Amino acid sequence: DLIKKRNLLLTLLAYEIERLETFHNPLGRADLQIDQNIQSTYRNWKLYDMNGFSNKTWREYGRLAWSISTDLAISFYYAIPKDSLRSEIQQLVKSNPLQVRHIPDALSIFTVTSENDRQCETSIILTWASIDPVTALSYFASARLNQVANSYTIQFASRILCITKSEALILYIPQLVQAVRYDEMGFVRRLILALSEKSNLLAHQLIWNIRTNTYKNETTPDDEMKKKLEPIAQQIEINFTSDAKKFYERVFTYSDKLTKVSEIIKPYPKGNDRKQGMNQRSKNFKKIDKIFIHVLVF
Repeated sequence: DLIKKRNLLLTLLAYEIERLETFHNPLGRADLQIDQNIQSTYRNWKLYDMNGFSNKTWREYGRLAWSISTDLAISFYYAIPKDSLRSEIQQLVKSNPLQVRHIPDALSIFTVTSENDRQCETSIILTWASIDPVTALSYFASARLNQVANSYTIQFASRILCITKSEALILYIPQLVQAVRYDEMGFVRRLILALSEKSNLLAHQLIWNIRTNTYKNETTPDDEMKKKLEPIAQQIEINFTSDAKKFYERVFTYSDKLTKVSEIIKPYPKGNDRKQGMNQRSKNFKKIDKIFIHVLVF
């Protein structure tokens, strides 16, 4: 047993040293390379454990890591790309979710599904440790791929995004709006409405992206998305307070004027012709001069 623990520790060290070496010297510069003796030692060990260990041995290592610490087992899962090892740890996670629900990274292992696998459809997911917004959004995307997504994962992801700061959520609004396309359970719609009440800026960004996503390109409307998104935008506007409504109207009136600039210059071919047209200051371009920034908008 001590030999197994020793081998387990050496294996983890070999992979961790290699990871740190990559961060230290990503371009492989000669002046940044670590000592050759140290390098050969851990690389030789890595080659040995990758090629010398059987699948049975890797499964035993997975169980050993789990018996020592579930946190260690989860780290082992992500550190070493061996299918037999990962399969063993995955089965342990699925069989004992209460032991790893404090580990955010374990949720991705727990929700890995295969055909007829219903183990992850459990309310335990709702009690899992918080995950990052990007991972939460991935569960909405899973609905499109017909993987993982069920009412529990979507509810959990919605809760995570609801408690995320508005400033951070703005980065992910396009993905969130696109998730409405596969929102069969209505969770994304309710999430967007809830988020729109967190801040005016977030609500404006949501409406702007909703408008954008109702078109496939500049001229072709996306009827499927339009049918789903327009009621959401309308509800966001209805939920505005009187002051928020006035602010919204000022912002979008100004934005609409800016957007129309594209319509003015569109007839002119891109390049020198467009520049010459602007330099000549035709009547159409004089309309641009009338656009001004309202002091209560920015």
